[in-house]
Amino acid sequence: MLVGSIAVGLWLGFMAILITCALIYKVYEEQQIRQVNSALRQMGEVFQTTPARPQVDASAQMFEQFNQNQAKRQRDQAEAQAQTAKEQRITSPQCRFWMQQHTTAPTEKSQESIQKYCE
Repeated sequence: MLVGSIAVGLWLGFMAILITCALIYKVYEEQQIRQVNSALRQMGEVFQTTPARPQVDASAQMFEQFNQNQAKRQRDQAEAQAQTAKEQRITSPQCRFWMQQHTTAPTEKSQESIQKYCE
């Protein structure tokens, strides 16, 4: 009878410890879940209150850059052509002739001819 009482006491003690541990775990788990839920709720509020940035259309931006580069290239090309044409006029035989004439005997006619052939 003593052995049976000790066995029942041990079994009841073991069951009491087991139930206590289960209750503590359940309370701890619920507390963790509440903390996680509150953290998620706070994060959701933070993400919802931030203003959305306007979406920049990358293709429109690239197209704008392309147009700017194209316009710059055309301006550079026009300047190069104008410079080349000016150099050709200055090195032309008529321009050199009238420059020489104007250097030797400056007259109004030579000045007009220089403006006509050289500029």
